[in-house]
Amino acid sequence: MKRKTAAASTIQRPKLGSWPRRSTRTVEKATIHEQIYGELRTAIMCGTFAPGEIVTIRNLATSFGVSPMPVRDALGRLVAERALEMPNSRTFRLPRMTWQEYIELCELRALIEGYALERAHNTSPATDLDESERLNELYAKSVNQGNYADASVRGLRFMFSLYSGGSADAIVMPHIEKLWLRSGPLLPLRHHLMFALPGGKEKQIDLHRAVIAALRANKVSAAVELFRSDLKDNYRLYLAEKDFRDSA
Repeated sequence: MKRKTAAASTIQRPKLGSWPRRSTRTVEKATIHEQIYGELRTAIMCGTFAPGEIVTIRNLATSFGVSPMPVRDALGRLVAERALEMPNSRTFRLPRMTWQEYIELCELRALIEGYALERAHNTSPATDLDESERLNELYAKSVNQGNYADASVRGLRFMFSLYSGGSADAIVMPHIEKLWLRSGPLLPLRHHLMFALPGGKEKQIDLHRAVIAALRANKVSAAVELFRSDLKDNYRLYLAEKDFRDSA
């Protein structure tokens, strides 16, 4: 028996700009073009936009309070990264994936992000697990309050904090970010489905805590295995959903 498909109106998605900027200094140095590009890139990774959603230059320019030019430039760059599609000269759209594409994406994320996690904690003793723990507790707070839009943002920050340090920052992170540009639009749907399951909220929070505990105990392989198992289980939540091209 198929589950009832989640209504788009019930899925909480982060709003543009609902995440802290990296630093005041970074914003001051960046051009307006870079700022808009960075904001839109983060928005896609956090799940602000849904698969198949149309985004317009005019609406985004109004939201950011800027002229259309930097928005058009940012959207063009995101098309080049395959984070957006451009079916015609005036339309930008979030891509959909087939079931097989999504499964392959999860498996690729498990490989690359598992490697980044292992690399960071084997090569950089300065990796800040206290910060990762703090971010996860903020994530847990959002989840327990039912604020899944904030949970999407805080979950992203927690995950990325695990990879910091070593060569992962410069070499692997750009690849991880590109994978998140494809998987991010489905993140709020995952939260909607997972947290509706009995014990689903606790399971996700406890898994994050177990990863941190394993890393503190220097059991890096165990942490990586927990992480990879979670990623590979993701697609099982979408069996009856319609956010894929072949079932839409």
